[in-house]
Amino acid sequence: FKKKKFYGEVFESQLKKNVLRVEVEDKDTRNTPGWRAKYFLVDKKEEEFFQIETDPKTNEGILHFIKEKHYERTINITLEIGVENEEPLFVCAEKLTGTVTLPPIDKINVTIKMFEVNDAPQFEKEQVDVYLKEEEEPGKCWLPPKITDADSDPENIRFKLTEDPAGWLTIDPITGKVTSVKKMDRESPFVEKGIYKAVICAIDDGEPPANSTCPLLFHLGDVNDNKPKLASKSVIMCGNKGNKAMVPVIDPDDPPYSGPFAFSLGGDDENLKTQWKLDPDVGTEGGLISLTPLAYGNYSVPLAIEDQQGMGAQETVNVIVCDCGEADVCPARGPLSTSLGAAGVGSIILGLLIFLLLLLVFICQCGQGAMKHITLPYDEGNQTLMKYNEEGGCAESTAMPTMPWISSNGVTVTDSRKASNGQINRADQVMIHNVGKYNTAGSIMSHSNMSAMEMHQWQTRRFLGGQSMNLSRKYKQE
Repeated sequence: FKKKKFYGEVFESQLKKNVLRVEVEDKDTRNTPGWRAKYFLVDKKEEEFFQIETDPKTNEGILHFIKEKHYERTINITLEIGVENEEPLFVCAEKLTGTVTLPPIDKINVTIKMFEVNDAPQFEKEQVDVYLKEEEEPGKCWLPPKITDADSDPENIRFKLTEDPAGWLTIDPITGKVTSVKKMDRESPFVEKGIYKAVICAIDDGEPPANSTCPLLFHLGDVNDNKPKLASKSVIMCGNKGNKAMVPVIDPDDPPYSGPFAFSLGGDDENLKTQWKLDPDVGTEGGLISLTPLAYGNYSVPLAIEDQQGMGAQETVNVIVCDCGEADVCPARGPLSTSLGAAGVGSIILGLLIFLLLLLVFICQCGQGAMKHITLPYDEGNQTLMKYNEEGGCAESTAMPTMPWISSNGVTVTDSRKASNGQINRADQVMIHNVGKYNTAGSIMSHSNMSAMEMHQWQTRRFLGGQSMNLSRKYKQE
């Protein structure tokens, strides 16, 4: 060995590979039996918990912790490891004595520090089996099995349910007492082969807390709590092959609370007995036979079905009578045709023509309404001038008209006060008078020689210029 001391660490409850590696030195040719090392534990009892093997590439020894080893506290364990070659060592005999003396096997001590960890509580039993009948009243109690814990006080252990898929149970967290809170149904989807499984978990107060579990198996005895019923509401009777149809029945209960079943015709209708009979009338299915020829179609037949304990049910089976051909089922109906005949095509064309006609009438009516002439009041004429008839809100315009006006004597008026030659006759007076103070529609302009056309031109220019002038003064020739 290259070193005489090696150290490693493990936790008592945690298995670990490659705890440490030990190295050796061998001067023989590499990768030969005389070079490859073979390691072993000197104390064979330790082989239950530890294992050492050779790394084929490096020729090192690898130590593994393979089994839990419990201690009350953290301690140091000393392992003695030896090594030899795969091929036994060969030594020549001494010349004088002729004896062969082999050197001792090389050994080393390995110190393993074993850390003590919090051990989980242990249930006395691996599982608890409880036997009871289904549908029993809730409130029954069961105590958990005894528990031991080497590292914790059992009085400090707490309990909980980690599995209770149907929600039928509750548990006391201190005592672990399990109580049923609902009726248990053997036919529930959470029950498998008549057994309902719950799991109890015990948790100690260690650091960190450790826990263990115990299955609680409820074996539910069957009771007659289900009525027999038809496996299918409809059966097929092939009219071309016979007059009999089999009626299967199911019951979730187990014997003796299920089949074989007893069949009979339901109701008190005497005509029913002249049309149908049952043969066989006992078994897991009944044979329904027609006593008269039946037309193809559907028929409803009432039946009374009872299990072995006399619990019965009234059912109605729908009998489908058809021509099965070579098969045992009615042939599937063909898909509905999507092709149109001559009548269908004609109906479509007629509908389109009616639609086009209505559309044409609608367009004509709308066009006439749009082209109607809008009648204007006679007194205003057919003009494009805007009528202003507003009272209040407008400021009095003080702008002076600047349009040139031609008087009768040839004088051009460019201002309401001045003329080009400084003289305007009284006969050439231009008067602008506002009938209403702010009513431009009532404005009157008078001129001794102004024509109606000139008046209209003035009004048009005044409008297009954007000037809304309400004049309340009279301008006279100075």
